[in-house]
Amino acid sequence: MAPKLQILRTADGYGLPLPMYETKDHMGLSLMAAIPDVIKLESGDVVCLPIGFSIGIPRGLCGFIISVPELVKEKGLIVKSAPSILNPADRGPVFVLIKNDSSKAQFINRGDVIAELVISPVEQVCWNEVESNEETDATPVSDLWVDKKQQESEPEDVAEPTSQRRPVKSIRMRVK
Repeated sequence: MAPKLQILRTADGYGLPLPMYETKDHMGLSLMAAIPDVIKLESGDVVCLPIGFSIGIPRGLCGFIISVPELVKEKGLIVKSAPSILNPADRGPVFVLIKNDSSKAQFINRGDVIAELVISPVEQVCWNEVESNEETDATPVSDLWVDKKQQESEPEDVAEPTSQRRPVKSIRMRVK
């Protein structure tokens, strides 16, 4: 059964539908702009937009406000601080920072979808301060392996592995 979240409509949210999933396969709830009039965003502009609601998230869950892929691709509109985090302690009206990352002016109307809210289970952690960080229960990236059959089908100029399997290419990428 899906968890029930408290939602309180603010004055600027009247007339707008509650955040909803676009389809049964979407994991993000659509957040709409609760603005009185159309807003013009020039290239590079950032605006703080209300969504018209306060949301009560229970302990053990967290909300992540993220960009809508279609808006990024089609209009260059991104959530500036993505992912923005909604904690159980956050009970005030929700606002979204939107940036026009395109080279053209873009317009946002009342009721336009501006972001998505993903609700996810989370845990708080306790620190265990150590003298050395050499051993851990976490699997390092270098321990991601491919099977021997794949290894044998690769060119001979590949360095010899130290075991029967060798690591796949790193999933980490450098961003310039």
